[in-house]
Amino acid sequence: MAERTLTDLILDPAPSTPPKSIEDLILAPRQDIGFVQGMTDEALRILSIPFKTFSQEASGGAEQMGQGINAALRGESLGAAWNLGMGGLRAVGAPITAATRLLTDPASRLIQSATGIDEPTREMIQSGGDILGGAALPAGIGAVRGMVGAPTGAAKIGRAGARAIEGPIPVSAVPSPPKSALSAPVQPGLSEARMAEPLVKEIASGADEAVTRLAAIDPNKGRLFRYVTAALEDGTLAPEGVMQVMGKYNLTAEEFSRFYADTVSASGRTLNTLSQLRKRLGTAFKDEPGALEILGTLTTDTKPSVTQRVLEGWRTFDNMRRAMLVTQWTTAIRNGLSQGARYTLDAADTALASAFEGKPMRQAMQDGLENFTAVVHRMSPKGRAALGRILDDFPVEAQQLTGTISGEAALTSRFSNFINPLNKAQEGFYRTISFDSKLRQLAREGKIDLDAIAAKDIPPQMIEAATRHALDITFSAPPTSSVGKAILQAYHDIPGLTTINPFPRFHLNALKFLWDFSPVRMFTPGALQTIATGTPKEAAAIISKGLTGQAMLATAMAVRSSDLAGQKWYDLRVPGTNKFVDTRAFGPFNVYLLFAEGMLHPDKLDLSDWAKGLVGINRVAGTGLVLTDALQSGDIEQKRDTFYRFVGEYFGGFGTPLRNFKSTIESMGTTPFAEQERAIRTRRDFPLIDPTLGNVPGVSQGLPEMRSMFQGGTLKTEFPATRQFTGLSVRRKNLAEQEAERLGLSVQRLAGGSGIPAWDRAVSAQLGPLVEQVLPQVIASEGYDRQSPEVKRFAYVQLVHQLRQQAVKRAEAETPRLAAQARLKGLDPDLRKIAGIGQKGTFPGVAEDPSLMDQLRQRLGGRP
Repeated sequence: MAERTLTDLILDPAPSTPPKSIEDLILAPRQDIGFVQGMTDEALRILSIPFKTFSQEASGGAEQMGQGINAALRGESLGAAWNLGMGGLRAVGAPITAATRLLTDPASRLIQSATGIDEPTREMIQSGGDILGGAALPAGIGAVRGMVGAPTGAAKIGRAGARAIEGPIPVSAVPSPPKSALSAPVQPGLSEARMAEPLVKEIASGADEAVTRLAAIDPNKGRLFRYVTAALEDGTLAPEGVMQVMGKYNLTAEEFSRFYADTVSASGRTLNTLSQLRKRLGTAFKDEPGALEILGTLTTDTKPSVTQRVLEGWRTFDNMRRAMLVTQWTTAIRNGLSQGARYTLDAADTALASAFEGKPMRQAMQDGLENFTAVVHRMSPKGRAALGRILDDFPVEAQQLTGTISGEAALTSRFSNFINPLNKAQEGFYRTISFDSKLRQLAREGKIDLDAIAAKDIPPQMIEAATRHALDITFSAPPTSSVGKAILQAYHDIPGLTTINPFPRFHLNALKFLWDFSPVRMFTPGALQTIATGTPKEAAAIISKGLTGQAMLATAMAVRSSDLAGQKWYDLRVPGTNKFVDTRAFGPFNVYLLFAEGMLHPDKLDLSDWAKGLVGINRVAGTGLVLTDALQSGDIEQKRDTFYRFVGEYFGGFGTPLRNFKSTIESMGTTPFAEQERAIRTRRDFPLIDPTLGNVPGVSQGLPEMRSMFQGGTLKTEFPATRQFTGLSVRRKNLAEQEAERLGLSVQRLAGGSGIPAWDRAVSAQLGPLVEQVLPQVIASEGYDRQSPEVKRFAYVQLVHQLRQQAVKRAEAETPRLAAQARLKGLDPDLRKIAGIGQKGTFPGVAEDPSLMDQLRQRLGGRP
């Protein structure tokens, strides 16, 4: 007899049986245990329904979208439209289907048990219920919000910041004013209002440029703090802490600057009084050496310690490097493309959020299209003038909108602005239009005509909200969480951290973006509570961002399921060719491809892939990516080489501006010199100096040419003009390299490494032509194609090892000295020590590594 489900037991209970004896209950308890087990299994199955449904719908929809992409590549427009549309709805609606399936699955099974319908019919009923449930979801959310008493709209707050309350107000109902962060409580005779010391230090640390500018305009202001006060008042000096304090306590720039001036004046008077007291005490205790020694420590001019001076010098030095890291024109173009994608995404998210908020569809579309209207305003002289008049009355926000690259407060020097004109221009453009579009949307909601109202009468809350939105769009907003603030403070206090992650603020904003636009966030307790009890705007924002993030994830999964997918998670194939586009420079959007690959093919990713994908969000290669290589390093020699490379890449960052000239020569030059510049060169031989020399046109030709184990000849930068003027890195991969990537075979496993770069290049130079000639024929054969992935992987590795043996013999004949050195290095470490052989296979008395001067002479002395 077939085992009955919980549904069968509920709808069709078995006939009643006579009561069992006590002996039956003791000797045959398994039936009762089976019933309990069945209930437990059914409960667990129901609990797993959302997760299983989400995975199935997201993967199935993405696969159907991938079929649509392939159909579009084949020119089948009807099939492409159908698969893209239906697959997109299925994949994007996966979170909604997962929620409704909790009801439709048990309900359809109850109907099946009651009527005896077959499984296909039950699934059809279930799908119909999913569709109806999804359509009724907004009403359902509204019903839940009504039951829990959620607000139906945001409180209307005037410029005073409080709603009108009629009738007498008891004294106990009047809230106490918030405790100010600017000063300690004032106690007559004991203390006076002062600005907190950390805020004073923050103002001083960012005042250089503003004070220099004002001093050049008006050299007659007198004392230094008066220039700082003037800069605070006109908004040209606007550190984060100042912005937060002004916003929290509703202070104008003028009010805050007066408070700063009072603080400095009071501190100055105190210091003067203490100085006079110290002199009098010095006279009184002139015959008391112990007292004079103590008084000597109470100097009015507290000099920074040696440690403080070292850290400050390191910070200044590293800020210069950070500014140089983003000086490439290619970087500015890539950042502009990423910012454009974020701005377009914001338009879709705004329209969707307005729809979920309950606005009419026409108004929701208008809210989304406001982003594109702002671009038109920005392009027209009239629009720029109107926006300029508004920002003239809000200098603090204007300073934030025209601030530094990725909001990094440290990069404020004139030098940084001078060497980064393109990056500064593109970020300023996107911040301004984001501010304009958000301000107009808020004004329309508040029934304010920006063309008719004076700028000073615009509610400050609107200006602040629009400014915050603009900083969010450009990944420049200051963190609001305590954890984010602590991380940024740590980067400020410990300058060495920026050697690993040069742009922490951008990184934090990118991670926040990935979390906000994640379908997972919708189902966190905090988000569910906001959806149920928050304002309509707050609830709509969470839902729209979650669904928009699901759409991006579904699109990434569709790409990874289509013919556009490269073998690496970050590669996109140019249709019908062996050309691939590297997307790693387009963070954080490329991370969705990483997530998609992790969901579709988790076996193809390892810890290094995840580390490089998440560290590389910064869009620029830095020393942080070098450290991720340490995850794969083995012995002490490899770790030492990794450290040398870390140091070399760090100082190599100062030469980044020179790559603009090198890239221009590569893109436009037709001379033999330009051809030599296009050659890809290795930086492994002298990792301390090669990263810097490799940036210098002409000098870089002293570095050895890189060799590939997949092809013969000189490797050259492919499509340099495309990279220079579009930011896209495109390169060809032959069939052998594509197959190795598809099978998950690394170069390290296939070709190994001796630790002697020159010998490894000599072997690769011989191995590349052999692999290029033999492997494609094997891969294209029918016998190989019929094998399982495991057999293919084994056959590929064995064949490459055989070819490598031939390559080693040829390399030994051409470079016998390097071959001998490699053999000596491969000896047992203890045997090497006994024989006095160096770690790199050098004989006693022979230096393993040339000195830095010898390395420079070798690089600059001639051309290979």
